Amino acid sequence: MTEVGYQSGLEYCNSSEAKQAEFYHHLFTAWDTYKDNIKFVLVDWLHDQSLALIEEWKDYYGTDPALVEYLSTLGVCNNDGTDKYAFQQIKEELKARNW
Repeated sequence: MTEVGYQSGLEYCNSSEAKQAEFYHHLFTAWDTYKDNIKFVLVDWLHDQSLALIEEWKDYYGTDPALVEYLSTLGVCNNDGTDKYAFQQIKEELKARNW
């Protein structure tokens, strides 16, 4: 699987860090179930993008608030490098599988 992700935007995307983390739990559960069919997963993205980059992307993607929030909150870590719940969840899932 390439470019797997789930955003954490609350205002327009009706999500949260907890929902984002839950997505990754379910992703690993599905991976366990379909391990013969899923050889690789690429999480998109490690970090939320900077406000400056998001501003640049508006020229390409447009200014729809929901899409901007989606792009702004897709990382499993905050832009400042601190972990979101999703990154903690991923680490727990990896540890549980000795990966």
